[in-house]
Amino acid sequence: MFFLLIPTNAEAKTLQDLYDQLAKLEADYNANKNSKAMTQDELNKINNEITSINNKMTQIRNDIAKAEEDIKTSEKNIEEKKIETDGFLQFLQMTNGGNIYIEYIFNAESYTDFIYRYEVVKQLTNYNSDLIDELELLIKKLEQQKIDLAQKEIDLENRRKELTTKVNKLSVTLASYQSEGTTIQEDITDLKKEIKAYESYGCTKSQELSTCTAQINATGWKYPIYK
Repeated sequence: MFFLLIPTNAEAKTLQDLYDQLAKLEADYNANKNSKAMTQDELNKINNEITSINNKMTQIRNDIAKAEEDIKTSEKNIEEKKIETDGFLQFLQMTNGGNIYIEYIFNAESYTDFIYRYEVVKQLTNYNSDLIDELELLIKKLEQQKIDLAQKEIDLENRRKELTTKVNKLSVTLASYQSEGTTIQEDITDLKKEIKAYESYGCTKSQELSTCTAQINATGWKYPIYK
């Protein structure tokens, strides 16, 4: 006589126990699936933030380069205006007593012309002087802008390193969930086959599996149905 050899589950006493195990495995699989989805969502958010940081850092570098170029241009303009102003000052000399002697003014043909020429020289000189002051102030602002941008770049780099560390940890966690999910899915498939085998031999949910298999072995065997 041939005897039936069917899979046995050491933890299960009845078919109902197998169904309970199946329900637990399916619940674990759903929980695993949710955990994977949440982890992937968090990864996506962090990666998006890293991309945003990279874009901001690129813009900061461009802004720093622009500030440096503006500083060079302003410094060049200052030198040009100083040279121009020195040219005007050649016409304007001050004595200790405060009297003003201007070669340009002495060539005036009338008192009105004298006043006019004096005001022209004075206005042009003051204009250049004010412009130089404005350019020097602009340079100070640009220098401070460079400092602020450089600090912002450092802060963003630190944030990027922090996020990269999180990405690495989450990637490991996600891989663990994926591996665990595959194992649970395989266990579910095997357990369903086992349940189907017992049911194909007429085992009831409340019947002891050991009793059911003993009865089958006593009467011979038939091929279990696995699909």
